[in-house]
Amino acid sequence: MRRVASVTVLTGALAAGLFAAGPAAQAQAKPAAPFKEASAVSQGLISKKDLVAEANKSGGVTAKDQQAIAAATYCRSYTRYQGYKFSNGAWVGYVGNKLYWCYNGSRVTYAKATFKYYTYNKYKFVPRKWVHKSLTHASNWSYATSYAQVKFYYTGNGKNYYPYANVRGYRNGAYRWTAGG
Repeated sequence: MRRVASVTVLTGALAAGLFAAGPAAQAQAKPAAPFKEASAVSQGLISKKDLVAEANKSGGVTAKDQQAIAAATYCRSYTRYQGYKFSNGAWVGYVGNKLYWCYNGSRVTYAKATFKYYTYNKYKFVPRKWVHKSLTHASNWSYATSYAQVKFYYTGNGKNYYPYANVRGYRNGAYRWTAGG
């Protein structure tokens, strides 16, 4: 009889433990992402000669572009990387948006943008598609704006991430940006 009682008590304890844990223990939550949002920036004046050399690396400069660059007083570049980093500072993935623009005080004479994305592991932090990448300007060329956004899928938690970086260069050399994700 004692044997039956101990088995009953043991069975009851196991059942109590299972029910105490309930559905929350049975349906485990997906882990949170092991990274945080981050950004990086570089910017400054660029010589017309260096701008032409840089543009030639990424597709070339037309005669019309060379005239627009020559008509400018100054040229600038602004680069924004927006994405996610691990706690050790290494990038998980990001979208990059680099805007070159030349200006003369009354208008933007030339604008070019380059876009890229990076992922540390294309099987874990999977780049899905470009959501947006474009270069636009005001009708009077008072500014030029480049937009970049990419969609990443993280297999660790099954969520999508959408980092974006937008840069606007003005006719007086000023710039503004928005970024997030």
